[in-house]
Amino acid sequence: MHGERRVVSEVVMGEAALDVAALASGRTVDASNGALVHFVGIVRGMEGGVPIWGLDYSSFERMARRQLELLGDAAGRRWPVSAVRIYHRLGRVRAGD
Repeated sequence: MHGERRVVSEVVMGEAALDVAALASGRTVDASNGALVHFVGIVRGMEGGVPIWGLDYSSFERMARRQLELLGDAAGRRWPVSAVRIYHRLGRVRAGD
């Protein structure tokens, strides 16, 4: 374990579509980092063999934001990461988005 440091740099939640390319291009990587990792979730068009149009995400934003911060902090305790940025859509998200 790497101590109790906080690494969450940013948590953004909202209904606007995420521009993944813009988010990635706006980040700088310093020479001390050995990797830059992105995870992009996509809504499946099928769940349990049943087609779906998408998902309708809703949240108690203050609690959801705190939980996302805790996930980022857990990553910082487990691995020597320099930053964690989490972006999460809310509202209606179509299959494939």
